[in-house]
Amino acid sequence: MNIGDIKISKKLSLAFGVVTFVLAIVSIWSIWGIGGIVVDAKEMTNGNKLRGDLQEKYIQHLEWTEQLKKFLTDSDVKELTVQTDDHQCAFGKWYYGQGRINAEKIAPELKQFFDKFEEPHKALHNSAKKIESVFVRADRQISEELLKAKVAHLTWAQKLNTAILNHERTINIQKDPTQCDFGKWISSEDFKAFTAKNPDLNTIIHDLMLEHENLHQSAIHIENLLRNGNASAASRYFETNTIKFEESTLSKLDNLIVANNANLEGMLKADNIFQNETMVDLSKLKILFSDVINKSKEVIITDDVMVSKASTTKGAIIILSIIAFFTAILFAYIITQRIVGPL
Repeated sequence: MNIGDIKISKKLSLAFGVVTFVLAIVSIWSIWGIGGIVVDAKEMTNGNKLRGDLQEKYIQHLEWTEQLKKFLTDSDVKELTVQTDDHQCAFGKWYYGQGRINAEKIAPELKQFFDKFEEPHKALHNSAKKIESVFVRADRQISEELLKAKVAHLTWAQKLNTAILNHERTINIQKDPTQCDFGKWISSEDFKAFTAKNPDLNTIIHDLMLEHENLHQSAIHIENLLRNGNASAASRYFETNTIKFEESTLSKLDNLIVANNANLEGMLKADNIFQNETMVDLSKLKILFSDVINKSKEVIITDDVMVSKASTTKGAIIILSIIAFFTAILFAYIITQRIVGPL
């Protein structure tokens, strides 16, 4: 049957049908393309959030490490406040909670990367526990001051003995226990801080101060004996009392030196743990965070990829629309000619 034999109403229906069909194709493609963009946008949003969360968790561990370092180096930091439980830090809660589950739903390929986090992350937090167990704040200057006091009082006792041997009526040594260098130092803020940080040494310190006072006061008694011409009594007092006070004072100074050196050793151990464990585990985490973030860019759509896909969809819709437009015009023209031709 020739198209010219078809009624005009059917010809018009055919024309509109063709145009509608072409427009339907464009609409379906547009809906499919926009739907894909929406899906990609959701994936991109989730991916960006995941990468942002992971980056934030790494930064939090950098800050955690800084706080741990301050505990070791800043005398104003009195106690360790960083989280030592690897399940309770922000990343730990995310890692052992819904955060990781959601991340692996978005990108199952990341699971093998997340599995590698557990050991170094646990070791990092455990290093803080180790540091706390061995660290006792100490000051090398304390040991130096105590050693200096020991040498000074050995010299002091020798001068006193020489004065006795020479029958000197005036002994040119410091007899006031608060005015010798050590006496002044034990009244200083440094020594008060030392005693506050080492309450277990209070008994030794108390006894030291008593023996130190007795030692200096013995010089006053000896000087009085010498002024009265009683050199032999002065010598006996020196042998019987002064030497005893001296030995006791020096012994307690030694005890304090040993205690402070032990604290210094604890500081060295803590610093060694920080350098060889904390920083090593932090470096491992840095690599793992970097790897998982980079992998997420491969398996989860990024902004650039989405823009590229959206541009492709837009271009395809424009091309289809142009094709549809000209196709509709072409069919309309052909049908119109067929309709008008026989008239």
